[in-house]
Amino acid sequence: MRLLLVFIFAALIQGCASSPSGSSWMYADFNKYGKNYADFPTERLSIAQTKQEVVGVLGSNYKVVEAGENYEVISYQKWKSIAGPDYVESTLYLRIIEGKLKNWKISSDTVEVVPRTW
Repeated sequence: MRLLLVFIFAALIQGCASSPSGSSWMYADFNKYGKNYADFPTERLSIAQTKQEVVGVLGSNYKVVEAGENYEVISYQKWKSIAGPDYVESTLYLRIIEGKLKNWKISSDTVEVVPRTW
């Protein structure tokens, strides 16, 4: 009986920890590594930052959406942690022209579902 109480107490304490990435401990599973669940820190972005400065703010987990001779559009995703398959809640698109940030926008019309692996 004491062992059962210790186990339950340990499980409750572990569940109280919050994740720095913004994912919820209630829906934790094993395939969320490398996904962003936190809000985009757009207050730390400014026009004319270099791509290296942008990556320093947002991290290196981006996708190149479009690229041309002297421009590229990159994107970052914010995932939603729910009971069931997680999905992309919003996407941050950044246009970089001649190595400098020109503008950005956040879109919530994207849906990419990650299947659960049991």
